[in-house]
Amino acid sequence: MDAVKRQRLEAAGWRVGDAADFLELSAEEVAFIEITTQTSQFQQALEAVEVLSLDDQAMLLNILQNRLRQQRRNELLKEVVEVRQEYAEGNVKFGSVADLMVDLDESEEKSHG
Repeated sequence: MDAVKRQRLEAAGWRVGDAADFLELSAEEVAFIEITTQTSQFQQALEAVEVLSLDDQAMLLNILQNRLRQQRRNELLKEVVEVRQEYAEGNVKFGSVADLMVDLDESEEKSHG
């Protein structure tokens, strides 16, 4: 609902909220309902797959595995871009373990100074 419509309704004396507000649910009750709904959707998906032939289930599994691999690749690529950006900005250093130990020793000396 847009802000203008909400303001007009509230100005007219209406109370605007969601189902949790209307039912006066606690945060724990809302979380329980969300988990139950997610579980129910997952169970429905499993049941839909179970009615497929074994060949169709295998094909679906293959499709899902390929999609997951692609999603992981995309996440990795995003992380690489972020690290390169951080490195370009001078926020990341590369080096050996010995280099790290020297930097740690130097930073400890500066803090105890």
